Amino acid sequence: MSESACGLLFRGYVAWKVGQVVVGSDSYAVEVTPASHWPDMKAVTPVVSAVKKVVSSTAGMQATV
Repeated sequence: MSESACGLLFRGYVAWKVGQVVVGSDSYAVEVTPASHWPDMKAVTPVVSAVKKVVSSTAGMQATV
């Protein structure tokens, strides 16, 4: 699961819980708070690293297919 996919699972604010499996197959998303908690917030884009990914999201999804 990608981080961006977590936000699609719930309508509120979501945390991605990383599992133990290297490929991430046991990671999951949990809703932290409903969207109504901050009704005026439109988007949050945290930058966790400026380093370019080794495998792009597109390439990763294509490999998954």
